[in-house]
Amino acid sequence: LRGPGPETLDSLPRGSSSSRGEDDKSSASDSGSSRSSQPWAKGLLMQPERAITEDHARKICLIVAMRRWNVQLRSKMCCPYHTAVVEATRALEDIKARPCDPNYIPKGCLQCSGCGVLSSYP
Repeated sequence: LRGPGPETLDSLPRGSSSSRGEDDKSSASDSGSSRSSQPWAKGLLMQPERAITEDHARKICLIVAMRRWNVQLRSKMCCPYHTAVVEATRALEDIKARPCDPNYIPKGCLQCSGCGVLSSYP
């Protein structure tokens, strides 16, 4: 397989919207709920023995995944990149609507010490 090199922050399109961090207060799923009594309360890591995966690394991982998709172009979209973003958003909305999985944990036996991405490959 051949393709472009690894993704970097410089390859992310620049926009006017601000980056969302871990303390994003706009999440509808967190507002008014009793999640603090649950073992997966906000603020705890899914795997406390590991470092957090940095925000910029999560974005790069999503873009890498989107680059593996061949989706239908939309005539009303400004570019192929934003078409892929719309498709990713739709997929994430469908995934979000699925039932809760209290046993969900990230997979990977290795972790990057720089950005916190988990991997099963050296």
